[in-house]
Amino acid sequence: MLARTEQERVSRDEDFPAWVLDQAKALRLHKPRAIDWEALADQLDDMYSQVEVDLQSDLRVILQHLLKLQFQPGDNELKRRARGWKVSATEHRNRVSFFLGRAPSLRKKLSEFVQSAYKGARKEAAIHMNIEERALPAKCPWTTEQVIDLDFFPERAPSSNGHRR
Repeated sequence: MLARTEQERVSRDEDFPAWVLDQAKALRLHKPRAIDWEALADQLDDMYSQVEVDLQSDLRVILQHLLKLQFQPGDNELKRRARGWKVSATEHRNRVSFFLGRAPSLRKKLSEFVQSAYKGARKEAAIHMNIEERALPAKCPWTTEQVIDLDFFPERAPSSNGHRR
């Protein structure tokens, strides 16, 4: 792809995949004049931000399911859905484990990500359960380790009445 002249370089906005390939090739060939340094730096920043977004999204899903497992009012709904929630939580925990395995630096910020994800998870879980958000703990009731532990699922809260909407 690097056969183009500098004037013919493809821009990131014009054809992103071609631009990525051009930049990778220029880096491998040690052709600094062919590299769009500012756009490459911006792209790397965007890639890091996307990893954080993806990690928080997985944590939010895990937390929603843990909340539903612990606070879902009504035995019938819990019995019908618990297995699916556990499967989904496990799938998302596996994704988090994969992220952390490939990016151990994110582990340092994991507690912060869990607390941030909990806010959205609490609101969404309340809507799913048709209860008032205030019926759920304001702060995450589990440790970060419990949230990502493949074998942890909370016990049902005694009398999950949940103040129906």
